Amino acid sequence: MRIEKRLLILDDDELICKTIADVAKKDGFTVRYTTDYLTFQNLLDNWLPNNIIIDLNMPTMDGVQILNALADKGNQSKIVICSGVSERIIEAAARSAKARGLNIIGILPKPFYVKQIRDVLHEPLHNDNKHALKNVLQQQQAYDVNAIKNKLMHAIEHNIITFAVQPIIKCRTHQIKGFEVLARWQDDELGFISPDVFIKIAENHNLIDALTLLIFKQALTWFSELMQHCTLLSKEHKNKLTLSLNISACSLQQNHMVSELANLCVELNISPSQVILELTETAAMEDPILSMDLLTRLRLKGFRLSIDDFGTGFSSMLQLVRLPFSELKIDRSFTMTALDAEESKIVINATIELAHRLGLKVTAEGIEDEATLALLKRMNADNAQGYFIARPMAADQVTAWIEQNTQASEEKRIAILKAYELLDSPEEERFDRITRLAARLFNVPISVFSLIDTNRQWFKSRKGTDLKETPRSVAFCDHTIREQHTFIVPDAQQDERFKGNILVTGSPHIRFYAGYPVTVSEGESLGTLCIIDNKPREFSAKDSALLKSLAELVTIELQESANSHADPITGLMDRKSFEKRAMLLNELCRKEGLTYLMLYFDLNGFNDINQQYGRLTGEEVLQEFANDLKSTFRESDLIARLGLDEFIVVMISNHDIDVEQLIQRLRDTIGFKKHNSAKLPAIAFSYGSAISNAAKPMSLQQLYHKADVMMHINSESKANRLLTPD
Repeated sequence: MRIEKRLLILDDDELICKTIADVAKKDGFTVRYTTDYLTFQNLLDNWLPNNIIIDLNMPTMDGVQILNALADKGNQSKIVICSGVSERIIEAAARSAKARGLNIIGILPKPFYVKQIRDVLHEPLHNDNKHALKNVLQQQQAYDVNAIKNKLMHAIEHNIITFAVQPIIKCRTHQIKGFEVLARWQDDELGFISPDVFIKIAENHNLIDALTLLIFKQALTWFSELMQHCTLLSKEHKNKLTLSLNISACSLQQNHMVSELANLCVELNISPSQVILELTETAAMEDPILSMDLLTRLRLKGFRLSIDDFGTGFSSMLQLVRLPFSELKIDRSFTMTALDAEESKIVINATIELAHRLGLKVTAEGIEDEATLALLKRMNADNAQGYFIARPMAADQVTAWIEQNTQASEEKRIAILKAYELLDSPEEERFDRITRLAARLFNVPISVFSLIDTNRQWFKSRKGTDLKETPRSVAFCDHTIREQHTFIVPDAQQDERFKGNILVTGSPHIRFYAGYPVTVSEGESLGTLCIIDNKPREFSAKDSALLKSLAELVTIELQESANSHADPITGLMDRKSFEKRAMLLNELCRKEGLTYLMLYFDLNGFNDINQQYGRLTGEEVLQEFANDLKSTFRESDLIARLGLDEFIVVMISNHDIDVEQLIQRLRDTIGFKKHNSAKLPAIAFSYGSAISNAAKPMSLQQLYHKADVMMHINSESKANRLLTPD
């Protein structure tokens, strides 16, 4: 049956009442309004509105008192709080009212415009049924509740209760992460009945276990079929998909439930690690000792556990974090106000930081728009769900949604790739330096930074191969961007996916491949950084972490302007660009246990050269010394001009570096090279070195200081004057 949408407005300004009423009537509401509390109370008792708008600034009785009176009566209408006071005060009133059990669906700060009224009143129709049914259940006598209980028993026995699913995505990449299962009951007489209603009845009448097992079996059967038959996702991706299912605290008190859920997974060939059982914060704390036992048993069976609606309860944080959860969900009351309410931002930030420190993943619920999703991504939330991503849908609609979502993501990815204007562009040292470094650190013949275009793979930077592009259909890197993590092929000749690939059977004869996606700030993977060998290899977790760090260096370069880092005289990096990259490399070395060497150079008497020979000759000297550094050191090393006559080189290695040997090599380069420009004045350099490693890590500032000190020590012990030939 269809429930009439009745809206009652209480505001001391009659013009505002009329404005809201006009908008609401056009949206299908039947409206009454008043500026008087006694009239409001009479309409409330006799007209029975299911939607209410209340102004906090009433003259005889303020809005907080009115809200408290509604809570005392157990009112379950949808309520919007309206006021001209600061938004922070309105939000505080809303939080207080929610804590007292009122159904606050939004706030309406004055002044407001028509769209705001429509937005705050817009709710799916089934919520009207939900609150109407709650009122009925509170007002009807026991035999009516029993009748509804009997309906529920019949619905469970005959599989009338079904489920919908709502997709969950990864914040960083927008890749499908999984689905949450939502129970659904459509009764022939009552229409749609909210889970909030029938689950409570099931809990109160010992029906919850039967209901839980019914939904679990339906959902897991569907999930198993999706895993088997969906061709839109790779096998690796499907194996990482998760299915989130809500479980009642009442069911957790039944020891047999753990075994039955585990048996269902075995029967349907689903790994328990792909199943996330969601338990509300309040339910988890009703009996923390019992919860600890049963939740631990579920984790031992391989299930993952999530705290649902985190932040809405009042449990002890210490007790809560001791429970064996694997993730938590930030309640929609925070995410839906995150753009405007500073308090919500603070709560979300603190929750994400706490969760990550405890090793938990974070899913943000209630994402209603792109701006909120972008904010949660900046805050480092792991996953997101909400109407902006997808509304709950029937299980048979999921494949079509996956197809649409995949196509939309690919179109967006290609558009961003084109916007970067890198395809078919010339080689660039900033990318070549990283591919050379990757090839050297992993001791492989080939390293590539590839970009995945619509139908091809194009190599922006390549070390060890003459190929410039390949069809996308044969690209190993295409698998990498689809998987969104380190993609490893230990032996391509033994892998069914690749053993017939032309890049395996022909040049470059790939046997081993490892790639990591290069993802830009928009959340899209434009390509990969990969390493290739012509013999099989193993790849450790430490190797994967190093490849990821190197790929992140490529991402940094993508975000930088191609020419922002060039010194105009020498063509080397300037100080600002050098320090950004030097700090990233230092962090990489610290994480991966690599050696980080800084060599600091100063041209002796450079001011005298400028004064005696002129500025142009001085610039030639700078250019020659820059060329000498590039000839001496590796292409993967960082070389920069820091100031007037100061140069710096950073090298990283997985073994010790002989500094004296490097300096001698530079001396030899300068001493034996025939300078075409000739007749340059005699030049000399001083140098200092500093090393950071696992035994003694140093910051960039500490390295600068140590190298400067060593420069003065070296200068005092030996003059390094090298004359250019006439």
